[in-house]
Amino acid sequence: SRPALAGLLGASANFGIVLLSAITWFVPVEAESWRWVMLIGLSPVVLGLLVLAVVPESPAWLRTRGQSTGPPQPGALRSLFSPPLLPLTLIGIALGTIPLLGGWGVTSWVIRWTEHEAQQRADNVTASDAAAAPLAPDATAVKPPTDKSAISKARAMTAIMRASGGALGSLFGGWIANLLGRRLTYFLISLCSFGLSEFIYLRLHPLEFGFSAAVFMLGCVSTVFFGWLPLYLPELFPTHARATGAGISFNFGRILTAAGVLGTGTILAYLGGNFRYAGGLMSLIYAVGMLVILLAPDTTKNRVGSV
Repeated sequence: SRPALAGLLGASANFGIVLLSAITWFVPVEAESWRWVMLIGLSPVVLGLLVLAVVPESPAWLRTRGQSTGPPQPGALRSLFSPPLLPLTLIGIALGTIPLLGGWGVTSWVIRWTEHEAQQRADNVTASDAAAAPLAPDATAVKPPTDKSAISKARAMTAIMRASGGALGSLFGGWIANLLGRRLTYFLISLCSFGLSEFIYLRLHPLEFGFSAAVFMLGCVSTVFFGWLPLYLPELFPTHARATGAGISFNFGRILTAAGVLGTGTILAYLGGNFRYAGGLMSLIYAVGMLVILLAPDTTKNRVGSV
């Protein structure tokens, strides 16, 4: 079914993140590590070639192949940015942007926050050890090396917990949307993601007990969106503009998300590197989601058939 397929796609993406995070648990990633990290990132090409060789094309697509007598018509694209579909397009873009911006501008920053706090703790320990060490013959204090392994493992654990929760949330996202309804599901995801994000940033500390469990829960809740989007976005548009409308809604959000991620960094710098306040402020994007879904139409009558 479409809900199950949407969930599997989202879960697979997060499973890949878990694998890479597990590797970084054992092998610390530094600036000089970019070569082998890029090679690992290239590995899905093998899967792509396997799919190309083994997975058959859609029979429906094969039947329509070569039937077009002229260049592609821009009617669908033009209609999406003209009345009466323009409001639906803007709503779709907003609904697609909020989960992406929340994921990359809010939840992913807990990893950077963990690394920052682990580095600070290591620096403090190093400074304390250096102060307590006896002076060397040349009267220069001996400074022990920073424990890079501990920093890398702290960062990797946070990434693993976030992605593991994300795999679980994505897997059941479509099922939850079918059970509770499209609009109610989006509202509840936004509400829970907002509450968990604010709680983590304002009440918890990355190196204290309970932080990893909270990050797992946030990853689980905030990725239910990605089982929801493949169901609702196609239903939002009429048949002739369905594929184009869903694609624009989701991928236009990637452009806005890139700006949002840079915005989080700017806010962080403006707040003097205070991850708590920067994360708490950016978490408001989920509150915006609770408002946007109230403007979205009910698509119950526009359900797309199962695959």
